[in-house]
Amino acid sequence: MHHPSLHPLLAGRWSPTAFDADHVVHEDDALLILEAARWAPSAGNSQPWSFIVGRRGTTTHGRLVRHLAGSSARWAPHAGLLIANLAQRYVERNPLEAVLWPEG
Repeated sequence: MHHPSLHPLLAGRWSPTAFDADHVVHEDDALLILEAARWAPSAGNSQPWSFIVGRRGTTTHGRLVRHLAGSSARWAPHAGLLIANLAQRYVERNPLEAVLWPEG
């Protein structure tokens, strides 16, 4: 259902359930994605995260796939790039535990 006040970028988003097994994510594109993530807001402006990047066919990619939930494990082996977002649970300047969220 489309809400009339929902921004078109949000209304038009979708979650892929399959990936082109032949598509290659170029280095510049991967760096652009990571740079956008680096600028994402965080609790107390702490940026308490790190990333693990795995390209299809690498050991890192295979290890990431092995640790995914069943629904993600169906599409992830074919993805050209997997990025795991890691976050610190406690941030020095913030007395509250940071919120953890699932990534898709």
